[in-house]
Amino acid sequence: MLKEDKINADKVGNLALLDHRSSSSDSAKQSCSLNIKGTRRNVMEANNEPAVGISVPTFNRIDLLERCVASLMELDYSNFIVRITDNASSDGTEDFCRDLASRDDRFRYFRGDKNIGSVSNFAWGRQLSNEPYFMWLGDDDWVEPEFLKVCLRRLEEKRELVLVSGVVNYERADGTKFQGIPLTGNSADPRSRFIEMLSTVIDAGGYYGVYRRSAVKNIPIIVTWGSDYLYLCETAYNGPVETISSINCYRNDNTKDYPIADMMRSAQMPAQQAENPYGAIAALFFWRILCGDVYKVMDWEERLRFATRCVNIICSRWTVLEQPSLNELVGQIFPNLDIPSESRRIRKYLAQEVLSIGKNGAPSADVTDLAELVRNVSKLLLDDISL
Repeated sequence: MLKEDKINADKVGNLALLDHRSSSSDSAKQSCSLNIKGTRRNVMEANNEPAVGISVPTFNRIDLLERCVASLMELDYSNFIVRITDNASSDGTEDFCRDLASRDDRFRYFRGDKNIGSVSNFAWGRQLSNEPYFMWLGDDDWVEPEFLKVCLRRLEEKRELVLVSGVVNYERADGTKFQGIPLTGNSADPRSRFIEMLSTVIDAGGYYGVYRRSAVKNIPIIVTWGSDYLYLCETAYNGPVETISSINCYRNDNTKDYPIADMMRSAQMPAQQAENPYGAIAALFFWRILCGDVYKVMDWEERLRFATRCVNIICSRWTVLEQPSLNELVGQIFPNLDIPSESRRIRKYLAQEVLSIGKNGAPSADVTDLAELVRNVSKLLLDDISL
């Protein structure tokens, strides 16, 4: 959990990608005021506005999906395609979506033959999109009519931006309402934006903003705890992000009612990660930065130190355990990565650095920096490394 001296943990959910379960909120089950079975709408009616692909992953939440669709039909922006990706629902979702698609060409329906888990469903929706702009919207979420137009106007005005979101408002079944933490990452330096995002992201509600697709289409969506945190951090690495305070997105928050293990089961993540979820996040960030192609503009030593700095931030914000083995978690997250070989390379580098400091009498600041590096890397390697 988040440390309560840093943030009121009772007022935030867990992770944006994993908020894909049934809700008991009375307000969430209110019927739509908009009659979706209206006249046929053709997507060719759109004007010269830039096209947006909207992905709505869903599974067995027909009542909430209707409200989500209603909010999209009320958008004051016309050039969008909504792709509803269905994890083989059995509650009437299929009939609703097929009827909707037959009446409005802006809505497309894709049905899987089995439940592939929530995270993979999100990845499926992004894969189907080919418009220059893209966004996800949870099937239990809704947006204000001007949401899309305002986000797109800002993205068109400031071409370096890669993600623009609005204020995220949460509601719980007991009537509690609160706002999420705005996304930040405006520095000119990619690594500074990454660190700023990692240091401040909590509810990750801004994940449901509007992305410049060309900047994020190659970011991996990995089936592990914290994959939305990595997605947002890597988005910020690719360009500045911005939150606009004048527009709103609304989300149900029922994460307080679900243990992490249940959320991981819904997402079809390895069960072992539930024993050390923030260890999984630390491992995810460390090995992605060290071995991911996008970070290879840095040399290997720079990547190691940057990855270790990120692990230090994660360890300062959450509890990272040393069991179960983080190397085992890494094997689950990155099955094609040669962990033993990479670990040996890191150990060799650290040993050489320690010897170098001993021979050259390096300043104490360098020793302190190396000590922190060794201490944090040892959490990932689980070796008895010490100065």
